[in-house]
Amino acid sequence: MLWATCVSLLVSLFAIADPTPKCGDIAAARRIEGAVKPPRIRKRVEPRLPEDVRKRRREQPFLFLELRVDAYGRVGAVKIVRSNAPDLERYVVAAIRQFRLDPATLYGRPIPVIYNLSWTYEVR
Repeated sequence: MLWATCVSLLVSLFAIADPTPKCGDIAAARRIEGAVKPPRIRKRVEPRLPEDVRKRRREQPFLFLELRVDAYGRVGAVKIVRSNAPDLERYVVAAIRQFRLDPATLYGRPIPVIYNLSWTYEVR
């Protein structure tokens, strides 16, 4: 009985002390640094911008975004860090949520990360 209690206590201590994020735990996302290899975009979706919004643009729009990418390569939360095109933001974010990426890895294991992305659009 005492042996079983000690074993279960050790197992729970190791489970708590495990610093490796679980595969789908996007809240434990890491920044890309050190041994973390960044995700690669596998499927890119271009935003569908309405013609009237495109015509109103006089300067080249840009958005700097922070994405949370889970260990399966799916885009979770999207945060706009900087933008000069508030009228395009929702279209760009909708397109980026459809991206599929090869997940970031740490020592060969897929992990959730925070990924910085810049987006620009050529005004014609």
